[in-house]
Amino acid sequence: MAESPDPPIEVLTSGDDASTGMTHARKHVSRKWLLVVGVLALAALFLVVTSGDDRAAEDPAANDRTPSTSQQSSGPDSAAPGPTTTTPDLAPVDPVTVDPGRAGPLLGRSVDAMLLLGGGESGWWVVDLTDNSARPAPVLDDVPASAITPVRDGVALINPVDAVPFVFPLTGAAGSGSPAPPRRLDTGTHGDVVTGPAVLVLAGDGPDQVWVLHGSRRGSSAGLQATLVGIDGAVLAGPIDVPGTPVAATSRSIVFDAAGRTFLASVDGIDAVGVGTTYDAAGGVVARVVCDEEAQCAESIHSLGTGTAAAGSSIPSQVVSDERITMVLSAQGGLVTVSGFVPDLVPGFTPAATLRVTPPGGEPADIDVPSIRAAPAWLPDGESLVVLTNIGLHHVSIEDGRWTGRRLEGIDVGDATSVFVIPRAEAQVPTD
Repeated sequence: MAESPDPPIEVLTSGDDASTGMTHARKHVSRKWLLVVGVLALAALFLVVTSGDDRAAEDPAANDRTPSTSQQSSGPDSAAPGPTTTTPDLAPVDPVTVDPGRAGPLLGRSVDAMLLLGGGESGWWVVDLTDNSARPAPVLDDVPASAITPVRDGVALINPVDAVPFVFPLTGAAGSGSPAPPRRLDTGTHGDVVTGPAVLVLAGDGPDQVWVLHGSRRGSSAGLQATLVGIDGAVLAGPIDVPGTPVAATSRSIVFDAAGRTFLASVDGIDAVGVGTTYDAAGGVVARVVCDEEAQCAESIHSLGTGTAAAGSSIPSQVVSDERITMVLSAQGGLVTVSGFVPDLVPGFTPAATLRVTPPGGEPADIDVPSIRAAPAWLPDGESLVVLTNIGLHHVSIEDGRWTGRRLEGIDVGDATSVFVIPRAEAQVPTD
């Protein structure tokens, strides 16, 4: 199909949504919305995690991990799930490993971030980019990637056993013992308004905040209620009513699509963005795909703070129609688009792919990777990203003024099917 290099793009912004934090949108969150209607199914997974010795007896693979800490159901007065420890008899299956003899940081420079790799049978693993170590994260055993939202030094997720949101810290040097205990994000009551069970967590504009979405308990009120909270549990904004399926979020609003149009739900009500489909939001901008009257489609970046929009690269209309698109924004406004790829649709076969990388205010560049298992993940500085492939991790960055991709030697990704970037509070100095 013929493609137009400059399709007409609708522009609409809201005045004060610009911010400079980081949001994770390693996948199309509309699929993550399946958690809302399937929260009971996910609860069954957590019951398996908390079953302790019964799980080990029924599922030999449960013993295929290093000491496993599982979360327990907690009531309203509980501060956090209680850990339990089991002793494994067998080594992990296809674990993530880092060559212990590798000299220097994995990326060739110090980065205040960790990687979380997993989603396969071997569980989740934390890779330290500074001391080149990999250690299991047993607290996340059996947690699907769609339930994980990266935050500073850890992840936020909902324990569906009792529909309570928690932050699970992942910091700690390899072999140094367990990380800090989980922290409950207690957003169930807001003055006179009592919300329903927590069903979804979305990244805010920074790694220190998340949106927690609850089912509504306000009589005839439909849809969800969203509250912006700090990872320390402090309420920052809301609750606000969200009448549609959430796709992404900014520091002031929830982004959702309805009937082929994009909307923002905020404390000030509902604002329309325009015709198109949303795939991500970060740093006060929204990444969308917009098609004109002749079905010519292209990327579109809408700034919610400056009132500007940028038309990006063309995208085949058939790909748009099939929703086979992955778009990931950095906090600084950089965009990576993978046309024809949706991670959830390729659980076994991972094809070769072309990444279209567009830096803020710069020209796009195409980077070919031999295969791709998961959505690319931006590093906190917004100047490079990591890509999970069949043959390992690829690092895409600017070298000698050009975007280039190279495989990271010395790291085995095992059977991992997802990768997340976890920002760290500060540089961690390796200890002997």
